[in-house]
Amino acid sequence: MQPLTLRTACGLFVMLTVPGGMFAAELHVPGDYPTLQAALAAAADGTTIHVAAGIYTETLAVQGKHVAIRGAGADLTVLDGSGLGQRVLEVAADASVTLAGLTLQNSASDDDGGAVLCTGQLTAVACHFSGNQGFRGGAIASLAGQLTVVNCTFSGNGASSGGAVFSAGEVTLINSVFWGNGAAGLGGGVAAFRGSVTGCTLVDNTAGAGGGLAVGFGGAVPVANSILWGNTAAFTAFAQLYSGGQVVACNVEEVGLVKAT
Repeated sequence: MQPLTLRTACGLFVMLTVPGGMFAAELHVPGDYPTLQAALAAAADGTTIHVAAGIYTETLAVQGKHVAIRGAGADLTVLDGSGLGQRVLEVAADASVTLAGLTLQNSASDDDGGAVLCTGQLTAVACHFSGNQGFRGGAIASLAGQLTVVNCTFSGNGASSGGAVFSAGEVTLINSVFWGNGAAGLGGGVAAFRGSVTGCTLVDNTAGAGGGLAVGFGGAVPVANSILWGNTAAFTAFAQLYSGGQVVACNVEEVGLVKAT
């Protein structure tokens, strides 16, 4: 599967956020509001918040709204958690959030979700998650609802399980790259209970088991058209993959071809 172009990713961003691709309103930070949280507080359901290039250090919470937060590009718009001592975004069970063209970095939480904790619906398109630390899900912990990740990169994130992503709900990972993430337990790159992984690359991640991926755990998480290479684990038989699901048309390094039962 070919990586998405920026134009395709932006088009997909529209389709994934609001039915029909029409937003109720558009707000700009810092043009209309000085902070993202101020814009979120003012946003009506269906609003797109455009965030200009820059570094933003604040914590965000979304409850009871369907909103989109769109940066100028992952190399330009950064949500930085340095010094906050907590994650930068929480998405409540009654909320839906789409992130696009953003970097989320340097966040840390003693609880689940180093950068993002979601119990509702979260979609991330063309985003980068780097240097985040959490209990489960160094970058993202999705404990319920739906998590969709398209054309994103995850690097240098860490957790006890799911070094980059931990999902107990439904997860869809498409055309995304996970490298240099780590977990003490399962899933150096990703630990997920149900959903699908398609067209992803997982390299140089490390874990206790499932250095690249740990998926299934009694649910169905098919892995297709993906690359798992150079990942390591304390249980070397599961260096690349710890999975009870179906693995189709993947390029998996020979070390760690054993599947969990």
